[in-house]
Amino acid sequence: MKPSSNKRRVLLVGAGHANLEFIKSWRASDHELAEFTLITPHTHAIYSGLLPAYLRGEVGLDEMQIDLPSLADRHGFRLHFGKMRSLSVEHRHIVLADGSCREFDDLFINTGGQPPSAWQSTSTRCLHVRPLANFLELWEREGQEIQRIAVIGAGAAGIEIAASLVGSGDFAPTREVHLFESRDDLGLQISKHGRLRLRKGLQKIGVQLHFKAHFTGLPRLPELALGSSRLKFDLVLATTPTSPPVYNVDRREQTLSVDEQLRLQSTHADRRSGSHVWVTGDAVAESPWPRSGVSAVRQGQALRQLWRASVTSGAGGAIRKFPTQARPLKLQFRQLKLLRVGNQVFGLWGDRVLGFSMILRWLKSWIDRRYMRSFSRCAEKTLR
Repeated sequence: MKPSSNKRRVLLVGAGHANLEFIKSWRASDHELAEFTLITPHTHAIYSGLLPAYLRGEVGLDEMQIDLPSLADRHGFRLHFGKMRSLSVEHRHIVLADGSCREFDDLFINTGGQPPSAWQSTSTRCLHVRPLANFLELWEREGQEIQRIAVIGAGAAGIEIAASLVGSGDFAPTREVHLFESRDDLGLQISKHGRLRLRKGLQKIGVQLHFKAHFTGLPRLPELALGSSRLKFDLVLATTPTSPPVYNVDRREQTLSVDEQLRLQSTHADRRSGSHVWVTGDAVAESPWPRSGVSAVRQGQALRQLWRASVTSGAGGAIRKFPTQARPLKLQFRQLKLLRVGNQVFGLWGDRVLGFSMILRWLKSWIDRRYMRSFSRCAEKTLR
């Protein structure tokens, strides 16, 4: 049943970039319009942009984490620890893993992707980098003992992680790091000359590259077969792409597909009652948006503006349909990517190569720290 206060019930499932942006733009007047609840299994949200700096010992674990209970206390939204198991668009509720039910008027799903089953292993020394919390827990506990590492997947994440693991704070090589890729070159859609420059940069700092190395999943033990040789490692870490999660939606197991406005496509969409379900980030199946933190942040910002406009557009605060022309979501295919490689940063603008630069390293550091500081600054806006 709807609360007697007639406030909108807004559920934010998952503490990914998009939902955090939704929360970050909080206003004190929002409490008069809706009751907000963030549902997540974790007490902290981890900012992956600082992972290279953390692995190199430049920042501590606490510096790359957002304390969700503190964030909830500052903004006055409810925080519930749990994991979504199923969704009924028809009846406007979700069911959590513990069997409890939560009703909603607006639902924003930002749970991230998950490794395919083949990329999950029973060995604690063979794991996928996602969820990041599992990898960080292992690294905090056993990182000093891990000296020989295999990183599977030479995309942007694999390149940054391999380059960060190979050296110490002053970048004197201390670990043996092997980077494996199934293709015949690095897994970035850039020019051949750009990939060559990046390969040379990785080799210069000591990363050993292996191309045309095909793996269908994680092994049971931290060792990999390469031709007739079997290489043993202290850690096998996969950075391959994740898959969108599968949920029970209106009694049907499926991934979450969306339209051009990130609205969930469902045969039971209850449009007359004004119920809305949006899916963002890596939780989206077959997303037209580039899979990146930048995309997720922009999605959260746009949906927050659309939600606010929809609530305030009706007479007396009554809910109305989302305005289709009010700050629509715009695809941004050309994005700035800054890859930390040793003491320098390799820059990409879309498919254009900016190359290595210490200035880009300063820019990346500024962006990362500005992002983390924004969560403390937004607390001041809430009180206004």
